[in-house]
Amino acid sequence: PENKALPMFLEILDTVAYLHNCRIPPLGIKNGLLHLDIKPNNVMLLPDGKIKLIDLGIASRMTDASVTSTGLGFGTMAYMPPEQFEKKICGKYTDVFALGVLLFEMLTGRLPFSSNSREELRNMIKFSPTPIMRQFYPMIGEELQYIVERALAKEPEHRYQSCEEFAM
Repeated sequence: PENKALPMFLEILDTVAYLHNCRIPPLGIKNGLLHLDIKPNNVMLLPDGKIKLIDLGIASRMTDASVTSTGLGFGTMAYMPPEQFEKKICGKYTDVFALGVLLFEMLTGRLPFSSNSREELRNMIKFSPTPIMRQFYPMIGEELQYIVERALAKEPEHRYQSCEEFAM
């Protein structure tokens, strides 16, 4: 239900925003990190109710101009945005797409795009409109539908550009 999912999701957004904005000069991290594999298995709910983001195995350092996904064949396909398939420039908006998938799943109990065929799944993510969440969970309001649709926009410039913007 929204009353449980949204506070938890806002904490997930805060956690990813911290990752995006962290600076650890001794490790060469000057402009934050992109997670690039946000999914339920990589979000832990601790006994005290806090959220922990795990598995930074494919995380990439952001440069001033973002990072390119050239050579990235990693990540979980159902949570990957179109630009990751096309090996285009990735940025905070790349993780925003995965967060949109995660929120859709938290609210409906299912993925917005799914298929047993990798090719069909890729095409659904790239070209199919976001399903109407009320068809799976009738209590979801239009405003929340719009928020998720914007997070799942096919073109990065139409998405929220950061977790902070997503949270507003």
